[in-house]
Amino acid sequence: MLGAALLATACSSGATTSGGSSSDSSASATVVTSSASASAVASTSAGGASSTGATASSGGASSAGATASSGGGSTGSAPAGSGSAAAGGLDAVPAAARDNYAGFENFVKLLPNGYASYKPPAAPWKFCLSESYTGNSWRQNHLAELQRLVKGLADTGKATGDLVVADSNGNTALQISQINNLAGQGCTVIVALPGSADATCDAIAKARARGVLVLTSDAPANCADAVNVSFNGYTGMYAGAEAVAKAIGGKGDVLVVTGVPGVSAEATEQAAVDAVAKKYPDIKIVGTVAGNWTPAVAQAGVAKFLSTHQGTIDGVFEMGEMGVGTARAFRQAGRPVPVMNAASGECAAFAYWKANPDKVAFAVVQAPEAAAYETFHVALRMLNGQQPALNTLLYPIPRVTSANFADFYQPSFTEASTCYPRSPDGRAVADSYFDQFFTGGSPVSTEPSK
Repeated sequence: MLGAALLATACSSGATTSGGSSSDSSASATVVTSSASASAVASTSAGGASSTGATASSGGASSAGATASSGGGSTGSAPAGSGSAAAGGLDAVPAAARDNYAGFENFVKLLPNGYASYKPPAAPWKFCLSESYTGNSWRQNHLAELQRLVKGLADTGKATGDLVVADSNGNTALQISQINNLAGQGCTVIVALPGSADATCDAIAKARARGVLVLTSDAPANCADAVNVSFNGYTGMYAGAEAVAKAIGGKGDVLVVTGVPGVSAEATEQAAVDAVAKKYPDIKIVGTVAGNWTPAVAQAGVAKFLSTHQGTIDGVFEMGEMGVGTARAFRQAGRPVPVMNAASGECAAFAYWKANPDKVAFAVVQAPEAAAYETFHVALRMLNGQQPALNTLLYPIPRVTSANFADFYQPSFTEASTCYPRSPDGRAVADSYFDQFFTGGSPVSTEPSK
């Protein structure tokens, strides 16, 4: 969802956004910006998620708190799932995964699997990417990780070559044209980050009719012909806001620093904030600042708020990317910096947390490499004949407290960093988390070259 949020930021405010691992932004993709040249091929990069092994905080096929696998490319066979491929809605979600769907109605529809009759072609497969915006480092590093994964598959003879990339640069009409062109070029798989959850559905349906497997990554589409693979911004924001509420004793005055008002990602996180405020009636929301997921915008907005509000602020609910800017505004005003959450878990927030261990209560890590990995993994399952229970597969992302802070923090992080910490094994959840969603087919190895 952060990738979708950063697109909304760029398109709504023109602000320069950050995000994604700066160490991986060297990917030299040739990006298409017009439908006439949609066949440009992206060059490969060695960047992307590491596979050093360790744990993520949630996932697992039978429990939302299971340990993520370590190392590369674990095998994911598919036992019988609990959902019917012909059904949609929450009833189609496996029981053990339903906690990860809390608040889903704020940002996505749960529809039947549109690929029940899909017959995957034999390898090698052609992988393509339909991007709506590559102007921030989160998107660039998502691209770099997909390139790395496709390159690894190509090295085994199961992909035809490098990832083919089309970028519409925020133009939805152009993205629709580019999806049509990619489908016509013989792409086996199109991974899309749609600029619109609804407007791209016709092009996605046409691609599906051509036998193309279309998946979205972090930016769901409201159509059954797309397989949506994403984390849930509601659950992360709820957990972060509740951690702040508990840290201040369940009572006090709280400032909310939001993303771009009105876009779906912001509305989703706002719904989580509202739910926490309802659960803790002694929490008083004393102000809301639109920070547009941009540190400088948040800093200016919070500074303006503080100039007219002299009361004590006990906590801050922030919706991602804006914690450091918020803290700077308090410091510059000579005011005590309140405890806050880190809703996107960027490197800058970890650097601030390291220097101020009592000022951050909780973080979730929205790493772009992990988002790319999970989508690629689901694609391989379907290319190997596995069938999902429904069209939208939501997974948990790593949750960080002081107990596992050291697993994500690196000494190179500073408050000026534009990266995201990776999970120690480069993914959000164990591959086995998705077993519960799939039936049939063959086991897969996401990184067979390892």
